[in-house]
Amino acid sequence: MSLPQQIGGIEINSISFEQLKLDVDTLNAISEPTASVIEKSNNEFNVNIFTHLPATLKVIQSMNSAFKVNENIWVRYDGLLNISTPITSHPPGIPCRSFEVVYEAQEPNPSVFILYKISFDYSITTPESGVEAEAIFVRNNDLDPRTSRGTVTTIRQEK
Repeated sequence: MSLPQQIGGIEINSISFEQLKLDVDTLNAISEPTASVIEKSNNEFNVNIFTHLPATLKVIQSMNSAFKVNENIWVRYDGLLNISTPITSHPPGIPCRSFEVVYEAQEPNPSVFILYKISFDYSITTPESGVEAEAIFVRNNDLDPRTSRGTVTTIRQEK
């Protein structure tokens, strides 16, 4: 994949990926991703995602509205969503940019996981009707689903 890549009103400018810890058992694997987002400049952001994924994954050939991390992992951008949280449950919720770490596990009940760090920079190319995101919503999505889990993270401005 060549960068930059346009996806639904944002432009992916850089991607990095690394395996941080191998052979993590089920008891020590966290089921939802942890994410941070930093505003580097006006409309330019850096996202870091830490997530445990099954050690054995199937190859995913292609995916719409997504960018390829490696042959087994993609990150899909779902646009702006209003998310209600325990902190701010008042309607319509917090406007969040929604990202999914997409993979397909080879086993229905994996017992060994790998901790990954996925980092990418994006810039906003098409502001959606003047609405600014206050946070990002990141979740894991196994294409052979049992559950999808996620977390909402607010934006920190770089100093």
